[in-house]
Amino acid sequence: MKKCIISGFLCALLVLSLVLPTALAENLKYGSQGSQVTQAQARLGQLGYYLDKVDGKFGFSTYKAVLAFQEKNGLQVDGIIGEVTNLALFRSTAIAASGLPVGTTAYQRVAYGSSGPAVKTVQGNLRALGYYTADVEGKFGYSTYEAVKAFQTDRGLKVDGVVGPQTWAALTGSNPIPVVTPKPAPTIPANPTAKYQDKNHLVLLIQQKLDELDYNVGEVDDYFGWLTYEAVRAFQKNNGLQVDGIVGPQTWAKLFGANPIPVITLPPPIVVPTPAPVPTAVPELRVQFGHTGDQVGQVQYRLIELGYLNTNTVDYIFGWSTYEAVRAFQKNNGLNDDGIVGEKTWQKLFSATALPKVTPKPSATTAPVITATPQVPSAAFRIQYGDKNADVTALQTKLKALGYLDTVDGAFGWSTFEAVKAFQKVNGLSNDGVVGEKTWAKINSATALPKPTATP
Repeated sequence: MKKCIISGFLCALLVLSLVLPTALAENLKYGSQGSQVTQAQARLGQLGYYLDKVDGKFGFSTYKAVLAFQEKNGLQVDGIIGEVTNLALFRSTAIAASGLPVGTTAYQRVAYGSSGPAVKTVQGNLRALGYYTADVEGKFGYSTYEAVKAFQTDRGLKVDGVVGPQTWAALTGSNPIPVVTPKPAPTIPANPTAKYQDKNHLVLLIQQKLDELDYNVGEVDDYFGWLTYEAVRAFQKNNGLQVDGIVGPQTWAKLFGANPIPVITLPPPIVVPTPAPVPTAVPELRVQFGHTGDQVGQVQYRLIELGYLNTNTVDYIFGWSTYEAVRAFQKNNGLNDDGIVGEKTWQKLFSATALPKVTPKPSATTAPVITATPQVPSAAFRIQYGDKNADVTALQTKLKALGYLDTVDGAFGWSTFEAVKAFQKVNGLSNDGVVGEKTWAKINSATALPKPTATP
């Protein structure tokens, strides 16, 4: 009966070794998890490189600690714990963050089911000694388990198939650390900048840090795609920065500073009285005629791709041709064709479903009509009672932020009319309830006065 139980147990181990996922990585790198990461974090903490929580998750702080250890110890600086880095890390000759050898050896423990560079080292040494004949792939399966037991038996060690301190020392004590020509760590410029469609090591660092803060960047692959852009905007909004989706010096400093704010998980909404307005509210996304800068350049680049902007030059200036191209895109994609790139237009413009410009076939019977291109829109700006469009929504959003209005619905009704009159009165304008150019300019300025709070 006892023999049957033992045979059944060994068969079960054999089956498990066959069905374990083959995709387990032999190296420990960003995104890895498990006991081997826990041991590496503990050792890096002992050496003064890792000051974060030992949680078995290879995140950004672990990545930075590995980089620092590799650079201090003359290894290839790549942030990955392979065989060479692993051996150097646990040796008594490991250089601590202080610059001095630590003087103590840290032994690793690997057993059935473990994976990583330590397992690969064990397999390689067992194979060199003739105990192991399978592939050195960094996964502790049944054949590795049997080889460890045989080695322990011959060396007079405790025969349990587990590589603990004594077995590790006997196996790896005389291993020389291979000499590797170290590669220099990637440099970070004095004023780092990364934006949509960039692809470089700065983007990789940004993605790793945002991912650690629970922002959804998609795949961490050093490409600044749409998900990374959205994650940057969310981070900027949560941290009180300008929300433009561009990582400039200020966003970089906050992201890699002492207390970046992670993703905020909001509780279920509770109906509460309207709070007092915050004058420093983050502005909404709005790119329009007369604007300049990186956001304008991104819009122009995309419009050229879709065939709406007839030029091969991106000048970062929102002029008349860009205005006309935006309106054509909006009309073709079922949007309000006001020539302003707001949230909806931006989302559609950079989505996979954005419709390109359709070139009409020439007609043999219709002569082309040549008209002069105006330099500015002919109609004066005016929003009034009864209107219902994107400008009304933008107006209501500003009025609500300043405390004059409670609801944003895109329709200029009586409550909006009264709110406009109250704003005009407080800000020294003609309080006729009509939003002309002066009222519009004032409400969008930094000097717009909020609704006075009643004194009790």
